[in-house]
Amino acid sequence: MANDDAVKLLEMKNKIEQAETKSAQLQGRLDGINERLKNEFSIISLTQADKELAKMEKELDKMEAELKAGIDEIEQEFQKMEV
Repeated sequence: MANDDAVKLLEMKNKIEQAETKSAQLQGRLDGINERLKNEFSIISLTQADKELAKMEKELDKMEAELKAGIDEIEQEFQKMEV
């Protein structure tokens, strides 16, 4: 019984150490992402990042609409030339 308890404790210790290592890795990744947001976009908070993302998505939608309109216009010009 005592041996089983020792094995279980050792397994639990190993799992805790693995979790601590994983936590440190994730924290490092998060710190890297935050640093990149700060350096590339001057973003220092999650709220600010959400706002910037919404702004960029809106701008992307606008650009996609302009591109589609341009393609439609070109297609219409080609159709006129074929007739």
